[in-house]
Amino acid sequence: MKLLQICFRNIFRNTRRSVMTIMAITIGTVGILSFGGYFFSTMFGMEASYVRMLGHLQIYKTGFFEYGAGNPGDYGIYDYKTLMKTIAGDDFFKDKINVITPVLQFSGIIGNYDEEVSKTFFGSGVIPSDQKVLGAWRGRHILYNVSSDTGLNDDDITGGVIGVGMARILNLCDDLKIDGCRVRDKAKVKSIDEPMEDFSAIAALDAEAPAARDLADSRPQLDLLATQVGGAPNVVRMGVNQAKRLPIKQLDDNYVTVHLKKAQQLVYGNAKKPGVTGIIIQLKSTDDLTGALARLEEMFRQKGLDLEVKRFETLAPYYGQVKSFIGSIFIFMSVIMLVVVLFTVMNTMSMCVMERVNEIGTIRSMGVRRGGVIKQFMIEGGLLGLIGGTMGVVIAFIFQYAVNLSNITYIPPGNVEPVPFAIQILGKPGFMPSAWMGFILMSVLSSYISARKAGRMQIVDALGHY
Repeated sequence: MKLLQICFRNIFRNTRRSVMTIMAITIGTVGILSFGGYFFSTMFGMEASYVRMLGHLQIYKTGFFEYGAGNPGDYGIYDYKTLMKTIAGDDFFKDKINVITPVLQFSGIIGNYDEEVSKTFFGSGVIPSDQKVLGAWRGRHILYNVSSDTGLNDDDITGGVIGVGMARILNLCDDLKIDGCRVRDKAKVKSIDEPMEDFSAIAALDAEAPAARDLADSRPQLDLLATQVGGAPNVVRMGVNQAKRLPIKQLDDNYVTVHLKKAQQLVYGNAKKPGVTGIIIQLKSTDDLTGALARLEEMFRQKGLDLEVKRFETLAPYYGQVKSFIGSIFIFMSVIMLVVVLFTVMNTMSMCVMERVNEIGTIRSMGVRRGGVIKQFMIEGGLLGLIGGTMGVVIAFIFQYAVNLSNITYIPPGNVEPVPFAIQILGKPGFMPSAWMGFILMSVLSSYISARKAGRMQIVDALGHY
């Protein structure tokens, strides 16, 4: 205790120099904690966006992930309802699943033949009520409310949702009253001589498919053409409920979502037992993801099922790319901060050694060993790190509180709407204590480099130093 008191007095012999050193450590601590908190907040927000869209895990028939986009019918899961009940009833998943729901992915041609325009698309068939639960997931530390509106309804099998880009291409901007959606100038478009033929002839081949527009439905009507499982073309008509903005242009220009039954009608026709291409599992907590993946793979091996499971990071590689990019910047910035602290403390302690050469000689002549001299200077450096690091932690939390209450908004990766700019220093357990302890240890290390010089001094030389 006496040694601590002496060391505390020594670091304030030159108050100005010690204060500047403490300020450097404080600023470094605030910088690392604040940027780390922003990194956690951004990644939590991206994680929530993708989990609301894709779930934590998706189950496919083996090979669908690599080859199924060309012909989803060949990779259908037909007994999906039984499989979903089995998974939901498993002891591991009973209290961990937020929602488990089927999805049917398909592609084809979509046409608005009132405007004589069509294009390719890729779509999803979903259960609307399950999608609302999926979209309401807030995840870890999400500080803002999210919208779970899907634009679909369980009771409306005929309705669908398209991307704003799709609506623009199909000349539906005015019909859907989309802000900022510009209709093309038909006068500048080179037209063909013959009007485009719609899909009525194909639709007439299917007794269940409506070949004509429902005059009682005021929604814009689009025709979806796709290849059935058997290889024959099939067409269904969809009423457009709304257009939704999506963060990636290619997705926005090709996005179609319909009720699962409508998608099955298109892909499987009148089949008595239509299938799905995947099963989405959204967990209550991302912390259970690794265990859930291992349990599903074990279940499939035990039951001999030809199924595979993919994590949401695999389905959305952009998430991993952004995480790696921002993480690299964070590590680079942290290294710079620590190096600045290293040389600042080293310079301060070197000056202390130079100013106290006679004192070192005196205490050495009184019996203090070299290790004792080194220990004293290291404690002084550690006290500088402790004071600066502690002040940095306090200021960082004040800064976090101010930023989170400021209502500053921005559009992060993977979003189309502004979200609050937030800092979450406690987003990862152990991050704040590790940063605080890191600066203290760096200060101690810097002091040791200078303290070794003091410990090696010869007593006679130190006493005779002027």
